[in-house]
Amino acid sequence: MTDSTDAIAALAALGLTRCEAEIYAGLLQLAHDGPVSGYGVAKALGRDPANTTKTLATLARSGAVQVAQTKPCLYLPTPPEQLTTELARRVYDRRDEAVRLLAELGPRVVAGGLYTLRDRDQVWHRCRQLVAAGRDLVLIEGSPECLAALQPELEAAGRRRVALLVHTTRPCVIADARIFVDPAGEARLAAAPGPWIHLVVDGSARVDAFLHPHRKQEVLQANWSDDPYLSYAAHRAIGDAIVNCAVTVLKESGIDPAVVSARTRELSGLITQLVDWPLRWRQLGVPRYTPPLTAAAPPAVRPRPDAPYEPARVDSFGPRPTTSRAATPTAGEVVADADHNANRERSTGLQFVFRRPPEETDEETDIPTSEGQDSDR
Repeated sequence: MTDSTDAIAALAALGLTRCEAEIYAGLLQLAHDGPVSGYGVAKALGRDPANTTKTLATLARSGAVQVAQTKPCLYLPTPPEQLTTELARRVYDRRDEAVRLLAELGPRVVAGGLYTLRDRDQVWHRCRQLVAAGRDLVLIEGSPECLAALQPELEAAGRRRVALLVHTTRPCVIADARIFVDPAGEARLAAAPGPWIHLVVDGSARVDAFLHPHRKQEVLQANWSDDPYLSYAAHRAIGDAIVNCAVTVLKESGIDPAVVSARTRELSGLITQLVDWPLRWRQLGVPRYTPPLTAAAPPAVRPRPDAPYEPARVDSFGPRPTTSRAATPTAGEVVADADHNANRERSTGLQFVFRRPPEETDEETDIPTSEGQDSDR
């Protein structure tokens, strides 16, 4: 038989005993022509048949080998890829249990770690664990196939009354979630290196992953972290993407700019306030941050000697200072310089300015979401 010392050591590092690893490796080499009996494995390895049969029974109960026939009892090895994936999952489970038990012994210590996820199984396992542990808010941004892989876990979180905000490139259906479909979704899909998922749960842990577009088990790059500062940054980034998407959709729908502004503040507040950030920083011992009351004034801009002074341009939901014009725009007309803003509006859909109509409206308008999604949460 081929020397399998290195393979046995690798299996032992994943949690098998050395005896179990030796018997699995021996069965793997002997089973090329079909199932093998316990006696056949023992004879090839020079082991006691009774002890070898007991070890094979233990491996069968754990899923490392398969019973191909019962009378007489014949065995086949579980494919190595499947076995090692399951062993790695058990290691992760033991790690999580150890973290839980150690947390009960004393105050939480900020780990500050960034952990690599080496294949798709690890990515999905980590995402499902985080979503299952979510209590208040899940922000997720991803390609359609990645969202489909997590749909059962996301819907289960929604049934627990966890707020779900999803930013994606094509319409999809996830029960109890607000879906925000990027108007430039097809362009984003065409530019991406492969399927992707960005997830942050309760602002306390996040996953970033780009999957290989063709090799079904491989990732291009994937990691996760429970570092509070990295998680805060991810929370802000995905939240801003969702707000920008909602603003773009509202703008293209011709909604009253006053309603656009109100709904944007409402959505931004939801994303920010569902996590008690001040409490979190206090628990971590971070000194209280008091922002300055006013920002420093920008330096004055002097006009050119040969041109009148023009006020700075302001991109916002309200009116902006303008230079003199031949005619005053009518109520409801969009005020924009064709040479300055047209290209930006076409490319991003985010830089836009409204002149409010003279009549105020009390009409309630919800943020457009994908058809069939709940927009009242």
